[in-house]
Amino acid sequence: MDFDNTHIFSPAKSIDESEFEACKTFGDQLVTFSKERKYLCLAANQMGSDKKMCVVLDHLFFNPVVTVKNAPQTAEGMSIEVPIQTIPTALEIPSFPKKKMLVPLADKVHVSAYSVEDADRMEEDFDGNLAVIWQAVTYMLGGVKESDVVDPDYLTIKNEAPKKKPNDKCQKCGKKNKKCACISQPDIDPTVWANMSKQAGATPME
Repeated sequence: MDFDNTHIFSPAKSIDESEFEACKTFGDQLVTFSKERKYLCLAANQMGSDKKMCVVLDHLFFNPVVTVKNAPQTAEGMSIEVPIQTIPTALEIPSFPKKKMLVPLADKVHVSAYSVEDADRMEEDFDGNLAVIWQAVTYMLGGVKESDVVDPDYLTIKNEAPKKKPNDKCQKCGKKNKKCACISQPDIDPTVWANMSKQAGATPME
């Protein structure tokens, strides 16, 4: 058994109750694979299956559904539910080596899933790391968007300006960069500097 992205970009198919026994065989292999590599979670479509099953903390689940929990708040004596905004977060996923996967994450979630171990449906609320794990695995089972597979440094701000070479001439004073003092001084609008200095109690540069 090894990673196989054949079905990872497509939504996984729900498992009918009549398929439970047949799917447990493959599910047991998922659990073993996950345990050996000490994964926190593993989706079946990471391993070439189109079935909606996953392993979370070494336990096998069928047909998981995750919903974001609204935040209860009190306003003027009334208790109201405020929708929680999800934030795209880059996670390292073994299915995409040298890449990261964007997953919209919320702080709290409700999980409904059939626990194979308990032979019953689980209904639980999770926050913190468990909320992240469940959101990550169910996001994959929902079909990964190709645009959500990004470079590891996609959030890094890169300096695209060309590097100044020592023997190039400065466009301001005409001297070579290695002898020029302009290169160490940033281009700041005098009015901007004056406003900043005034707020800080400093004297503007002439």
